Amino acid sequence: MSNCYRTIELFAEKTGRIVRKIRFRNQRDFDEFLKGFRSMRYPGYNWRYLDKEKKDNE
Repeated sequence: MSNCYRTIELFAEKTGRIVRKIRFRNQRDFDEFLKGFRSMRYPGYNWRYLDKEKKDNE
């Protein structure tokens, strides 16, 4: 998916289990996610950028 702006993984803080991969098409969508995340719409979860290089080498 070369047209994605950013890709992140949403994961459970206690277990580290990846719950969902989220792909954003533009900066506005990514900013809206961050705004919602900060307002605690996702309690018990955290996110990280998906490392594309790591996935390609595995």
